[in-house]
Amino acid sequence: MAEEKEISLDFSKLFWTLSKHKTAISLLLLLGVFYLSLFVRLATVDQPYLLAADPHYWYRQTQFIVDGDMPEKDPLRLWPEKKSISQSFFPYSAAYSFSIANALTGIKFYRFLFWFPAIVTALSVIPAFWIGRELYSNKAGLFTAFFIGMTPSILSRTMAGFFDTDCINILLSLLIVALFLSAYNRIDINNLKKPLPIILSILGGISLAAFALTWSGFAYIPWLLIGLFVFHGGYNILIAKGDNFKEKLKHSYYFFKGHLIVYIVLFLTFFIFTFSLQGLGPTESIIGVTNFFQEAKAEGGISPNVWVSISEEMGASLNQILSRVGISIFIFGLLGLAFLGYLFYKNFGRKSIYPETFFFMLIWILPTLYGSIWAVRFAMLLAIPLSICAGIAIGILFDIFIRMVRKYE
Repeated sequence: MAEEKEISLDFSKLFWTLSKHKTAISLLLLLGVFYLSLFVRLATVDQPYLLAADPHYWYRQTQFIVDGDMPEKDPLRLWPEKKSISQSFFPYSAAYSFSIANALTGIKFYRFLFWFPAIVTALSVIPAFWIGRELYSNKAGLFTAFFIGMTPSILSRTMAGFFDTDCINILLSLLIVALFLSAYNRIDINNLKKPLPIILSILGGISLAAFALTWSGFAYIPWLLIGLFVFHGGYNILIAKGDNFKEKLKHSYYFFKGHLIVYIVLFLTFFIFTFSLQGLGPTESIIGVTNFFQEAKAEGGISPNVWVSISEEMGASLNQILSRVGISIFIFGLLGLAFLGYLFYKNFGRKSIYPETFFFMLIWILPTLYGSIWAVRFAMLLAIPLSICAGIAIGILFDIFIRMVRKYE
C-alpha cells in the first residue's frame, strides 16, 4: 500500500511568487475585467434598433461624416424645424473608428454603432485601474476597474446599441484624471526639467479638450483638478515650518512651483486645442460651471422648460441614487473615503500620498453627489468616484486579510 502524503499549502511561498510576478498578474486580471465588461454589454448587440432616441441623432451625424456630406442643420431632431449641428468629437471618433473596423473586418456601419459604446466603455477599465494604482495600489486598481465596468448606472447607458456620448464621457473623465494624477505625482521639485510630467500634462490637456468638444458638462473636471491644488496647497502651507503665514508660504514655495507646471501645461494645451476649433466657448464653460445646475433646469425661469419634464433631469431621492449607483458600491465607496480620511489623519504632517488622495476623492464625490440630487442621470458621474473609493476600500481590506494570514500562518 502506497504511503499517504500530507498535502499542505505554503502561503509564504505563494505570496512570494505572486509578489514577484504582480505586474504580469495584474495585467492578466485587468484583461479579464475588460473582457467581462465587454461581454456583459454585448447582451444587446443583436437588437434590431438602437436603444434610445438620442442614439439616432448621433447615428445621423456619424453617417454624415462617413458619407463626407455634413449639412449645416439636422433635418429631423426638431422637425419640422431644423436644428443647427454643433461640431462634436463623439461622431468623428465613431466615424474614424468605423473606417478602421470596416477595413479590418468588413462590419456594416449600423451594426458597428452597437459595438462602439460597448468597446469604448470596456476600455474605460484601463484608466480606472491606472487611477486606483496611482491612489493606492495595483489591487485597488483592479477592484476599481471591476466596479467601473459593472456599476448599474454606467451599465444602463453604455450597453451595446446605446450609441450616445455617455460611453466616451466615462472614458475621457477617467483618462484625464489618470494622466493628471500621474503627472501630479511625478513632479520632482529638485529637477523640474524631467520630461515625463510635461508629456503627461500635455496628453491630459488634449484629453480635456476632446471632452470639452464632446459634452458641455465637461467643465466640472477642471474645477476638480483646481480643487485638489487649493486643498493640497493649503495643507502644505499648514504643515510647513514657520511661525507665521509668510514664513510657511516661503517654505511651501517648491510645492507650488512644481505643481503649477502641471496646471499651466495642461490648461494651456487645452486652450490651444479648443480655441482653434470653438473659440472661447469651452473656456467660458469652465468659468460658468458654478451656475450650470441653476440655469440648466430653473423651474422659476422661462416656461415651458423642457428640462423640468424629462425624467432623467428630475431631482432624485437617496433611494433613487442608491439604486442607480448600486448599494454595495455606495457603501464601499463611503467606506473607502472613510479609510482614506483615517490614513490622512494618521499620517498628518508626514510625507505621504494620503493628503492628496483624500482631498481629491472628497472633492470628486461631493459635487457629483449634489449633481445626482439635482438630476438623477448624474448618478452616473457619482458612480465613478464611488467606484474608485470602493476599489480602494477592497484593496485595503485585502491587505489587512493578507497580513492576518501571514501572522497566523
